[in-house]
This record gives sequence, C-alpha cells and structure tokens, in this order.
Amino acid sequence: MVVSIIAEAITASLTIIWLALAAAAAFIAARLGLKLELQLAVFAGVMFVMFYWIRPFLIKLINSPRAKKNLREMTGSKVQVLQRIDNAADTGRVSYRGMEWNARSEDVRTSFEAGETVTILRVEGLQMIVAAASDEAQTTGAYSQSPGQQTTESPTEPQAT
Repeated sequence: MVVSIIAEAITASLTIIWLALAAAAAFIAARLGLKLELQLAVFAGVMFVMFYWIRPFLIKLINSPRAKKNLREMTGSKVQVLQRIDNAADTGRVSYRGMEWNARSEDVRTSFEAGETVTILRVEGLQMIVAAASDEAQTTGAYSQSPGQQTTESPTEPQAT
C-alpha cells in the first residue's frame, strides 16, 4: 500500500491510489476471516466504486476553473527562496502564501540563494518556474530578459551616463 501511495504521488494520475484502497479493503476482509472469493469481490467492488464514481468527481474538482484562476494569480507574484534554487543540483524551494513549493530557475545557468526574492513565471505540475525579481516582472507578470542577456545593475538603480 505504501508503494502505491508513493507511486500515486509521483504520477498524480488518480489511478494507483484506488488499487491501494481496494487492497486495504480486501486485507480487512481477509482479517475478518472471509473466504478468498469474498475478498476478491470486496477488492473488485471497492475498485469499481473508487475508479468509476469518485475519480471523475475528483478530476472535475482538480480541473475546475477556480484552480486555473489560482494558477494565473500566481504568475508574476514575488516569492521568498527557502532553499537554494540550482537546476544542476535539482534543488530549490520557495514559499508562496505560507506553502512550500519546489522551484526551478527559468535560466538553467542562474541560481538563487535562500532569502532572495524571485518572481513566478509559471507553474509546471507541482513546480514553480522562477526568475530574478524585477520591477518589470512584477508589473507584467513575465520575465522580459532574454536568456542570453546579462544585467549587472538592479532595474531600480539609476544608471551612470
């Protein structure tokens, strides 16, 4: 059952978890002393109910317009880096409205240290794609610097002429 829960967490397809729940129900039936045929019937019945009745309801809930609106609201928000964001090391955590998220940098060559502020560009699955926080990113909700372009000064600092 633990393996099924871990596999479901990795795939997030709402399929494997039903196998785990059906197996748990069959295990309870076995512990109650029911015959093998009844254990199989319990497994099949729970699997049917979960997969054909509950799964569609949960998928509609997950894919609701409200969930999509929340993702749109995230874009352009500034967040605090909790753990160093380094794509090469496959590390990075940020805090958004009190919740921790995995994070990766838009530019694979750029890393961010804990304590820095970054801007959310988009959400891919359970991972936020971020870039350096700037006034431009905050107002447009997008990262306007091209990947090859390098800046040495903060956008708010006056530039010497």
